[in-house]
Amino acid sequence: MPIKSLVSDIVHLAARQNAVLFCGNSLAIRYLDTHCPTLPPDSPLVPTFANRGVSGIDGQVSTMIGLAYGSQKP
Repeated sequence: MPIKSLVSDIVHLAARQNAVLFCGNSLAIRYLDTHCPTLPPDSPLVPTFANRGVSGIDGQVSTMIGLAYGSQKP
């Protein structure tokens, strides 16, 4: 499956579930940055978050838990 299609599918799945989206590392952020601008204009917006700078697994997990708890969304 091409990366563009995979990224698009993930974003659309998050939108259908009224979820927030968290990008876990620099490569995922680059994929979103590269491929999301090419989504159709009628694509729903999805709240998307990422950690700035270097963060290990503890920081990633803490951020995801905080987002889920604070937003009360999947």
